[in-house]
Amino acid sequence: MHPHCRNPIEIIEVDQSVEVTCPSCGSEFAQTQADDSTETVANNRARVGEKIGSFELRECVGFGAFGSVWKAWDSELDRLVALKIPRKGQLDEAEIEKFLREAKAVAQLNHPHVVKVHQSGIDRGVVYIASDFIDGVTIAERLLNSKLSFRQSAALCSKIASALHHAHERGVIHRDLKPSNVMLDQSLEPHLMDFGLAKREAGEITMTAEGLILGTPAYMSPEQALGAPATVDRRSDIYSLGVVFYEMLTGERPFRGNERLLIYQVLNEFPDPPRKKNRQIPKDLETICLKAIDKSPERRYQTAEEFADDLQRFMDGVPIQARPISLIERTSRWIRRNVMQTVAMVSLIVALVAIAGFIVVANRDTTLRHRVKVTTDPPGARVRMIPLDHLARERPEQAVISSGVTPIVMDVEPAYYRMQVVVDDYGFHDVYRTVPEFPEKDYARTLFNHLSWEVVDETVELPTVSIPERSSPPEGMTYIVRRRVGNAGPSRIDPGNPSTHSADSPALHGHP
Repeated sequence: MHPHCRNPIEIIEVDQSVEVTCPSCGSEFAQTQADDSTETVANNRARVGEKIGSFELRECVGFGAFGSVWKAWDSELDRLVALKIPRKGQLDEAEIEKFLREAKAVAQLNHPHVVKVHQSGIDRGVVYIASDFIDGVTIAERLLNSKLSFRQSAALCSKIASALHHAHERGVIHRDLKPSNVMLDQSLEPHLMDFGLAKREAGEITMTAEGLILGTPAYMSPEQALGAPATVDRRSDIYSLGVVFYEMLTGERPFRGNERLLIYQVLNEFPDPPRKKNRQIPKDLETICLKAIDKSPERRYQTAEEFADDLQRFMDGVPIQARPISLIERTSRWIRRNVMQTVAMVSLIVALVAIAGFIVVANRDTTLRHRVKVTTDPPGARVRMIPLDHLARERPEQAVISSGVTPIVMDVEPAYYRMQVVVDDYGFHDVYRTVPEFPEKDYARTLFNHLSWEVVDETVELPTVSIPERSSPPEGMTYIVRRRVGNAGPSRIDPGNPSTHSADSPALHGHP
């Protein structure tokens, strides 16, 4: 079982020279092998009762890839301390020097929620750091055994943020903040510890190099995951604390997987909002948490003090400073989290638009209108245009009747028309004309008038209709003066209500 995340790990063969990477949280740890007479931790052959400096080792309370932590007795000051001992061969001389300098820097921190470093040194080639011994459990152990209430989580996170701000103001960045690096004492007070990867904000970097990723992948910030330590500042610690807060609220980390997958997720994916995991989580706490773990350092809390203050506002019942993520940003994140669904939706929308476009084009003959100029010889004719459908059936109910006499411009839909023109007391003619859908593109001039047109000043001009004198009407046709005419259908016309079967008609020729 991994000592930090408690996930089961199957190890086929124990080799103390090989470190194991947890496939769940991505952190590394050293393998150990029990011994009846000694407590062997990593590659340290430290034993209960052994003295390092003025400290007598009493109990091994923790171990990891870096080394071991012992409960020890300070014989000079008569007190219990926690003694951290790196693994033999873990550090070269230059790293030991940097480690001790950083230990001295952390020793300058004096905050009720930071584990106090008392002493550091080298005894017979063994490097050590002595700090306060906290009788309790880590947050990782507490979360493994029981949940914290939302209010407890907010209170703890506020105190840890206050401790971080104290360190940041003194130029110390933690860079490896995670639940196993925060102890809870018997009063449930937090104590931030293990600044083993600490960096001086305005100075040299300890135990790192360009391109080397340091930290625990599940809790590191995107800028840490990029392997560019020079860009890591106090806002990286704020991100890590935000991940711890997320885990306190939901019982889960934002991302899971092996080291490679975790780093990819930290850099490219957005976590589910906490309330998606548990709808009971207060909205303000979700807002605070999401601001802390924003991928952009500029959109996070700029100081840990701001983080702590917003949590305190929640506990005091006053409005928080953080604002919920905008609808546009939420949409953008949803799209990035649901690429396949987005592609499917876009494809569906494109298909619907294409179908709609097809329907519009298919029905354009009922929606598109052109300015159409009708001329006759002689002029002064009234005009009636009856559209024909694609089966050459007339649609008299859609007929267009001029409001004046020729020459005249009318608004007409594209179609093939039967055109009737009448000049009172002169004559009548019945012809066919085409009003095109795209007059500028389609072929306009042919040998046949019914298929010809011209476009002049954005007006479709149809061929002039020559009207013969009525003294020679078409055979079988008679001249009808403008009057009310009835429907010649099979039903009988009611003389008392002729309007049901009648309509006004212009003077025209028709069958008798």
